[in-house]
Amino acid sequence: MARANIDAAVTDLTSLHASNFGGKRMGRFRVDREQVAALLRVKVAQDKTIRLLSEAALNDADLVFSQCGNGLYSVVAARKATRWRKVPRVVLADLVELETDVLLPNDDEAEDGDS
Repeated sequence: MARANIDAAVTDLTSLHASNFGGKRMGRFRVDREQVAALLRVKVAQDKTIRLLSEAALNDADLVFSQCGNGLYSVVAARKATRWRKVPRVVLADLVELETDVLLPNDDEAEDGDS
């Protein structure tokens, strides 16, 4: 796979993210595997190429490109994902049955619920 194809696909993902469709002026969207192949200008999108596209989207365009199941891929601005709610350490510790004394101080409970 030529790097030019991946670069072109990242440019197209950025353009789609900034486009008005689906009732939104801009923002997150999903594509299916056939659409990913079209973005890459190939007949079939290989897993390795999709991984390279995912890395390039994050590194070059600050977009998270990730498989979300059933042959669908989601695209969201990385800065949006970093603002999603944070799992408090104590909640994770309870879930995986860690001793709470293993937790670091200053658990960010106050951030729980941020969007």
